[in-house]
Amino acid sequence: MRPAFCLLLIMLLPLLSAQGCPPPQSPDATQEAIADITAFAERAFAEAGAVAGMSLAVVQGDEVLLLHGLGQRNIEQGLPVTPQTGFYLASSTKSFLGLTAALLAERGELDLDAPVADFLPTMELPEPLDPTTITLRDLLTHRHRIFSRAAQEQLAFREAVPLETFLEITAQDVRATPPGFFYTNMGYNVMGYVLEAATGKPWQTLVQEEILTPLAMTTTTSSIEAAQSGNFALPYAFGNGAFAQLETKADAAMHAAGGLVASAEDLAVWVQAQLQQGMVGGEQVLPRAAFVEAHTPHETLDAGFYKFQRNAYGLGWYHADFAGENMMHHFGGFDGYQAHVSFMPEHNLGVVALVSSTAHSVSAVPHLVAAYAYERLLEKPDVDARYEEDLQALLGQVQARVLLQDRLDKASAAMPEKVDEATRLIRLALTEALAAHVTSQGAINNLGYSYVNDGAPNMALAVFAFNTEAFPNVANPHDSYGEALEALGRLEEAEQAYARAVALSDPSEQNYETFQKNLARVQQKLGQ
Repeated sequence: MRPAFCLLLIMLLPLLSAQGCPPPQSPDATQEAIADITAFAERAFAEAGAVAGMSLAVVQGDEVLLLHGLGQRNIEQGLPVTPQTGFYLASSTKSFLGLTAALLAERGELDLDAPVADFLPTMELPEPLDPTTITLRDLLTHRHRIFSRAAQEQLAFREAVPLETFLEITAQDVRATPPGFFYTNMGYNVMGYVLEAATGKPWQTLVQEEILTPLAMTTTTSSIEAAQSGNFALPYAFGNGAFAQLETKADAAMHAAGGLVASAEDLAVWVQAQLQQGMVGGEQVLPRAAFVEAHTPHETLDAGFYKFQRNAYGLGWYHADFAGENMMHHFGGFDGYQAHVSFMPEHNLGVVALVSSTAHSVSAVPHLVAAYAYERLLEKPDVDARYEEDLQALLGQVQARVLLQDRLDKASAAMPEKVDEATRLIRLALTEALAAHVTSQGAINNLGYSYVNDGAPNMALAVFAFNTEAFPNVANPHDSYGEALEALGRLEEAEQAYARAVALSDPSEQNYETFQKNLARVQQKLGQ
């Protein structure tokens, strides 16, 4: 009798796990859980102190259990965050592009296993990259192996360019990543051009027509300008005890790998559509087959992110083990924003947590709140005690990151007139951040490139120099240091840095050829 009873419960109550068949929560227990989640979110928001605004949604099947806004979307004008406030989603956009492609494929208008060359015949790539063998599915699952920092930065930080210009930029700065899953924006950037070539419509129009309009996601948009005219969370950084408004991303830089603004209320509908595979309000609004395609694991991986152990990737969705459960998700981060969008298919639960504050200091806040929400609703053991410890650890990290940013800001203000003082502050800031485990070799390298993009070469040079001293036996910091030296015309020193990168790398490594090319280029400049 027990198996039959369990099957009946699964059919009647979508919240139940088909695998474990846990007992359903009573309405009173669910309300109590939502009250605890709300209280935990409010406490995390208040005690972190570095979050300008936060918006939350929790859904169960076709029911919205929680919509909640915290803080301010515009500090200068004192405007509050509401569930209808739009936040920049950054890479959480990828799941929308993945489903758009799956919808076109389901209607027979796009073949996901067709090669890129069928749509972009003028694309030329060096070996081992080959547009005639790289498929659209490869682009959407991050196994295409194409990487061009210049092309990615052009679209994300500057402005969109015509296809031929994009291909020219890519051809001038491209390398092959290691085989298998390798997360970048590049595949989705290329896919944006593929979709336009295949349909004659830009990716923004396709997402609107295929997803946003059918699901009535009325506040979701690919236009920052349109979002700003209404209820929109401005980006902020926290430093020196106060919030400072950051420059808002331009419409021209809203690219296919990260180009949507959405509210928690709209994303609640989005997550519900994932849980019910295209059904909304009892009606099959979008075809189930497209959701199955997008959700199916197409590439395996083994990578931890916060509490989530990622094991596979679909079309714009990660699969991860969290607390013994399967959680599908795609997060997003950009200066001034962090987005958490996730759902647990087996439990018919979904959580959205959006924040508007610099990613360097509060990146874990939305993930901590979402994790607590899941465990509390699933009645996991010792939830409150465990998350009290997690919250205290997070607050310590937030304080360390705020201190790091404060010192970097002071260093930036001192440059270039007081180079020695700025360098001292940078070294102090990064040394303490490493000790507090709030940064890493890769993060420091990315910080250096952020200063390059901001037109602050002296700051970039000091950051890269520190990285070579902190990680003397790692090749990449030396190569990046060489780039900064070369940009400043210090060619002899650049040659030494590039030579060190070559010496530290193995010829079998993917970056080895790049390091050699950099060394040869600067030697040619020196007339050697």
